[in-house]
Amino acid sequence: MKLKHYGQYKCQKLLNNGGFGRVYEMMDTKSEQKYAFKVIQSSFLTNAIKNEHHALKVFKDNPNFLSSYGGAQYKNEFIFKFALANGGNLKQYIQAKGVLSEKNAKKMLMQLLQQIKIAHKNSIIHNDIKPENIVLDDGNYYLIDWSSSLTEQSDYYEMVSTDYLFMTPEHYNKQVRFSTDIYMLGHVLYYVLHGKLLFGLYSEMFESQMMQAHLSKVPQYDSKISMPMQNLLNGMLCKIPSKRISLEEIQNFLKTDTLTKNYAIEPLNEPLTVLDDEHTYRFYAKQNITIALFRYAIELENKDEYE
Repeated sequence: MKLKHYGQYKCQKLLNNGGFGRVYEMMDTKSEQKYAFKVIQSSFLTNAIKNEHHALKVFKDNPNFLSSYGGAQYKNEFIFKFALANGGNLKQYIQAKGVLSEKNAKKMLMQLLQQIKIAHKNSIIHNDIKPENIVLDDGNYYLIDWSSSLTEQSDYYEMVSTDYLFMTPEHYNKQVRFSTDIYMLGHVLYYVLHGKLLFGLYSEMFESQMMQAHLSKVPQYDSKISMPMQNLLNGMLCKIPSKRISLEEIQNFLKTDTLTKNYAIEPLNEPLTVLDDEHTYRFYAKQNITIALFRYAIELENKDEYE
């Protein structure tokens, strides 16, 4: 259902239609002030509403975050009210303006790191960091959409709550760690410096191809990216969560432009040839990747070979 009006607010346009909800630009007909309203269908997305509500309550009145003004039930949907970011989201910005310089990328990174540090200090993992979930307002960068967030590290992760393009290696073993946010932020950093996603990922890819990329591919950097920045990216994009660079080390790099160690990415082996989905899932199932085991079992079941 399109939100045409809500009390004294009138819909101006649809800003985003995401997996967990739609975001509208709404105008207060009395003051003509514009806001962003996020609408989530409450009948089957209760956890998403709870996650968002909890995070916004924790961050309320904190100037590091985009201003929010609470939420309310409306018919069979739940509506959250936010300040309207005048610069749109990061994906829109990069598509319109092109890649960021390393200087501007560092500014973005510093602001987002501060928000993630506050979230982690309050035991909140964002778990869905991507360009569409970062908005610009007066030159500042803000993380939004906390509907996939977790309040602790988890070994019982539901894959459907994260965009497949921005998965992390640990997601495929049904794990979410605080360092999961660091990997996802590294993917965003790669994107703003290159203007494309890691590993040549694109939305029409088969799920098995995405799995292979996330588990076994290593980043290819543009020659114009400085060696210190490449080392930082390697630290953020380590496949093994425990070997990733820490938030504190990233902040130190942004202040000094140096890191105390060289980071290397250790990918899983990948199949030499890929015949089909079943072949890929079977290969990673043999390496005890949880989601690959599950997908391979489904492939066999579909062929009446499952035991």
